[in-house]
Amino acid sequence: MPAVSKAQNAAMRAAMAGKSTLGIPKEVGRDFVEATPPGAVKRLPERVAKAMKEAGCRLLIVGYESGDPQILKNIKKGANVEMAQRFTDNCRKLDIKIHGDFIIGLPGETETTIRQTIDFAKRLPLDIALFHIAAPYPGTPFFHEVVKNRWFRPGTRWEEVDMDESTEIGRAHV
Repeated sequence: MPAVSKAQNAAMRAAMAGKSTLGIPKEVGRDFVEATPPGAVKRLPERVAKAMKEAGCRLLIVGYESGDPQILKNIKKGANVEMAQRFTDNCRKLDIKIHGDFIIGLPGETETTIRQTIDFAKRLPLDIALFHIAAPYPGTPFFHEVVKNRWFRPGTRWEEVDMDESTEIGRAHV
């Protein structure tokens, strides 16, 4: 699938921020196949999703992160499971496909919260659910927590931190 161009991304961000009343123009959306709108679950109004669909958007890659309310609060997601469900239902009505991203091992995570996230992902009408291991990227609160608690394994270089590979951290509670 073609990547989202800078113009498409700018139009989408402007519409989400309420700076565009016209939605996303057709000429911008001609090749607008997929998008990863930041904060979509909490900030993507149905009218913007509709404009994106009319501009040619067929797929959204959405970071739900967790299906546990406390974990969402811990990471300051700014969204809750009800908002996520409503967002997903709205996209479904518009026939926009959704690839949902979830993260396992976030601060405060337990076996119970992991199970809640998996169950939540199964309840959502997603086309694909992807599960990633929490990665402590430099500058994030999670990174500071990992450094403070000395969870990086000896020899780990932060430049090699990757949520899809074998990030070298160890936490006894997860």
